[in-house]
Amino acid sequence: MSLQIGIPKYILDRVTNLKQDRQMYLNSLAVYAASWYLQCLQFETQHDRSEDWWIQYLSKSAALEIGKIGKIECVPVTGNTATVTLSKDLEIDRVGYLFVRLNEALTSAEIIGFMPKYSEIVRLDRLQSTDDLIDYLCDLESQPVVKRVKLGEWWEGIFSGAWEEIDRLLVPQTLAPALRNRSQIQAVKLIDGNRKIHLGSTPESPTVDLTITIAQIDDVNSDIYLQLHPASPDRYLPVGLKFSVFQVDGTLLGSFETISEDFSGEVVLDGAKDGDRFSIEIEFDGISKIELYEI
Repeated sequence: MSLQIGIPKYILDRVTNLKQDRQMYLNSLAVYAASWYLQCLQFETQHDRSEDWWIQYLSKSAALEIGKIGKIECVPVTGNTATVTLSKDLEIDRVGYLFVRLNEALTSAEIIGFMPKYSEIVRLDRLQSTDDLIDYLCDLESQPVVKRVKLGEWWEGIFSGAWEEIDRLLVPQTLAPALRNRSQIQAVKLIDGNRKIHLGSTPESPTVDLTITIAQIDDVNSDIYLQLHPASPDRYLPVGLKFSVFQVDGTLLGSFETISEDFSGEVVLDGAKDGDRFSIEIEFDGISKIELYEI
């Protein structure tokens, strides 16, 4: 069902100073329409909390923060175009892309569909429906908030959350198997971090250690070693555990699944650069844990 969203004159007046840059102007109108629509569906947006909300859109991006769900890109569509090209800059930090068609006079808008993952060339006739959008956002809202771990801060001695630096001179016995081959890595400098991950919903569920080693190869590139190994007193990783690493666009970078008597499992990311982002998913016994990382 098509829904026409009128853009009030006071909104048009407030963003009139953006008209010198047409893209910024269209962004602000698309954000207003998307925010109005989402608020009608009982989703909280930062537009609702900000008096000068339009100031945030003085850029080529029109990302709208939805409650605790994350950022959705509001993509303005004008004329009878059948495809839209999205900048690569919009690939990161978006939970979805909402397409808003503006009328010729730029006084009303229509939500025409959405897509959950980035694509550079978007065919508008292949967008998912607004009903799918509601189900998608409700699913995201029910999931726990996932914060991004900034690995680059480790060089400054900043380890957030449950992460701890591993002292190479005083390697705990339980972590020795994870680091025994690290001396063979050719790198300018190395740093290791570790955290424990509980895999189930009960105290009896197994716990594993996730160890990440950053090996700086040169001024630009680093190799990232991601390893799971059993936490004491377990000797082996639990059978049936699946560990996967993804790019921000969902591309699988590497994975392993434990079979029996596995002491450890590892995925290596070669040639990572500052600003690169990836996610780790750990699946076990029907429960999935996702963590986000930035180099």
